[in-house]
Order: sequence, then C-alpha cells, then structure tokens
Amino acid sequence: PFSILKSKMSTSLLRLVSIFYLLLPNLIFATNWFRIELAIPMTTLLCYLFWLEIKNNKQQNNALPFNNKELILLAFISFIITGLTGISGYSYQLYDYWAENAKFYDLYKSNWPLYFEEVDRYACYYFGYYLVPAFISKILGELSLLTLFIWSWAGIFVLITWIYFLTNKKFINIFIVLSIGGVSGNLKWLLAKLKGVEIIYTSEVGPAIITPLFQQLRWAP
Repeated sequence: PFSILKSKMSTSLLRLVSIFYLLLPNLIFATNWFRIELAIPMTTLLCYLFWLEIKNNKQQNNALPFNNKELILLAFISFIITGLTGISGYSYQLYDYWAENAKFYDLYKSNWPLYFEEVDRYACYYFGYYLVPAFISKILGELSLLTLFIWSWAGIFVLITWIYFLTNKKFINIFIVLSIGGVSGNLKWLLAKLKGVEIIYTSEVGPAIITPLFQQLRWAP
C-alpha cells in the first residue's frame, strides 16, 4: 500500500501539467466570451484553484516516476502519433478536417467572441481545442499551423504519459489502449438484429462500428 501511495503522489507534477493544459483554453474562453462582470470572477476563481493545486503540489513528492529515456521515448511516440493524425496538414487528413480547419481559421480571422450573424449564434462547438493556437496566431499575425501542431503534440504527450503510467509502464500498452474502440455501435447493431431491423451501413463504417481511439484522433483531435 505504501508503494502505491508513493507512486500516486509522484504523479502530482504530471497532474499539475495536465490541469494547466486544460486551464489555458478555459481562461481564454472566459475572458473573451463572457461579459466583464462574469469574466473577472470566473478567471479569478480558476486562477485561485490552480494556485491551490500548485501549493498542494509543493507539499508532495513531485518527482515524476519516469527516467529521461522514458520521457524522450514518450515524447517521440506522441510526436509520431500527432503527425499521423493529420493535424496541421503535415500528413494525410480525413475529410472531417474541412470543418475542423474552418473553425481554426474563423477563430484566427474574426473578433472574439466569435458570432455568426446568419444564424444568430455564438461559436460553441468543438472550438475549445483551437483557442490557444488561435490566440497565439492572433499575436503572431498569421495562422500558425506549427503552433497548432505543437499544442496538439503537448496534449497527446500528456495523454499517452498517463496511459503509460496507469498501464504498468509498458510501451506496448499505449498502442493497445489507442487501438480499443467503442461498444455503443455494436450494441445498437445487436439490438436491431434482435428486433429484426435491417441496418444499412456504408462500406467505410461497416456493421461493427468499432472506432479505435487513434482513429478518433484522426477525425477530431
């Protein structure tokens, strides 16, 4: 039990990095999408909660349970995975990226909060992922695909580092987890069969509808 507790405490720095990664787009969203009377208390509270995390982290053993070789390999694996997803167009992109790239471009070229007059709505769907790269792009004065790639790489690095740690620090388990698909499609197919309902699938989806996590990254990071 003591060794388990020690290993959990040693991930406090990784936890802090994970929270910081998720906090940044929330801070950008709060300061740009809400009126100032709401934005100020929201950002203040978020920063205060993060400060409590930092304070708590200092009181724990914050040494990561990984050596330098492991971290380099994790960074390399996450780099390859990021490249293979098609993010930033450095490799083949699935057609879903036509919509995803448009969101990134809209955030870059338009004033915030992003508002579509034609439908009288604010942008609020799948935009959080692009907020940090779009914010940096605005500062740079150009749409930075490299920034989007680095931001994605950092997120995938955090993801596979947690996977690596929680699956007994075996690199093969990273690929096993990323190969696991969902079961909702299978249940829907089975229930339809039991009811005698015929479901017509496209050749791309197939009757199983098992979508591995890596494949999901290729559609929507």
